[in-house]
Amino acid sequence: MQNPAFWEGSLSVIKADVDTFVALVDRRAGA
Repeated sequence: MQNPAFWEGSLSVIKADVDTFVALVDRRAGA
């Protein structure tokens, strides 16, 4: 279960999703 590469990859994907979500919220707030 302990697979650092897997967790590192998952965190990078989650961070990308969060960044995209934040960008959408910022755009909506600014619109």
